[in-house]
Amino acid sequence: MRAGYIFTDFPINSQENGIRSLKCTSFIIIDKEYGPILFDTGSVYDTQTLLTFLKNQIGLEPDDIRWVFNTHIHPDHTGANRFFRKAKLIFSRKDYEFANDIANTVFEGRDLLSYLHTNCPGYIKSFNQFDANSMQKYIEEHWSDKAIGIDLNPDYIEDSPEIPNFIKIIPSFGHTFYHYSFLVETSTLKIFIAGDALSMRMILKEENNEDRFLEPHMDFNLYFKTLENIRRFNGLIVPGHDRPFYTTNFRAIRKNSFFIKELVCKC
Repeated sequence: MRAGYIFTDFPINSQENGIRSLKCTSFIIIDKEYGPILFDTGSVYDTQTLLTFLKNQIGLEPDDIRWVFNTHIHPDHTGANRFFRKAKLIFSRKDYEFANDIANTVFEGRDLLSYLHTNCPGYIKSFNQFDANSMQKYIEEHWSDKAIGIDLNPDYIEDSPEIPNFIKIIPSFGHTFYHYSFLVETSTLKIFIAGDALSMRMILKEENNEDRFLEPHMDFNLYFKTLENIRRFNGLIVPGHDRPFYTTNFRAIRKNSFFIKELVCKC
């Protein structure tokens, strides 16, 4: 089984550091029976990087992709969904509906920060007016069902969709209330596509690592429970914003394109 990953850039504006680029991970596997399967489609601001990677390093056009799995409906994870017109899109209906409620709060002229603080307990201390203003600007400029791919071929997790038999859908709530990760079980290696249930490997290194608090999560209690479950995983983890790495030694995979069998002896 062939696999690979690529980073796309998502601009983040913060009061402390100004504008910086967040690296967003997209991961692909190519299975003989089910074809090319893509996990998260990266930044809405940098779709060409993903499409170029798929064409130049994997030899695939957008219409070649048969499956797209989204961990959650954030624009740094669903950015290129709209290009994969022939793919089956797998994501949470509830996650989409909640994200759409947030967007409608903006479109209807209601107070976004008040809505987030009322409905997302984790945002009370991790999300301020500056952050809300940045989110509102994105929603006004980019949010639409078409961008997410709702008009294409969505198949919702809540409906128990038929998916490749070596992929398991894993609840990993906390970053969003309906965040899901995906476990890929090959004959030689288990791969956990974590999304923002684990955005970077350094978060997993130390139990009391303060870096765990640097990101906004809708519910920190759920997020920490998910982290504890991830700690028990043995295999290769694909974080949402970092290179894939082995849980045994935190060594990252540097090659962007590889065969799964090449990785087995290193785990």
